[in-house]
Amino acid sequence: MQERTSDLFSELREKYDYVIVDTAPSMLITDTFLISEHADATLYVMRAGYTEKRLIGFPLDSIQSKKLKNVAFVLNNVRIENLGYGNKYGYYYIKEQTFWEKIRSNF
Repeated sequence: MQERTSDLFSELREKYDYVIVDTAPSMLITDTFLISEHADATLYVMRAGYTEKRLIGFPLDSIQSKKLKNVAFVLNNVRIENLGYGNKYGYYYIKEQTFWEKIRSNF
């Protein structure tokens, strides 16, 4: 299976600029670690108000032990009311980029 997977990713790299693979949670199944060997980047997605904070230790340990490389964390479902300082006041600056420009700038 490993050889076929490697062949698949080699062929996909030739045909496409970006290949995004959604895998099962890495704590539940080893497929994520096997596929990550072929990845340029790994996005670790967590949901605000749902994912337990203590679970962040697992990907951090995986990074430290070099099981995962080039990892970025995504925190979704963040409410605007929770941004900034104090009582619902906040400000921020964002350089506007398309999704693909953001991905490309990380490589």
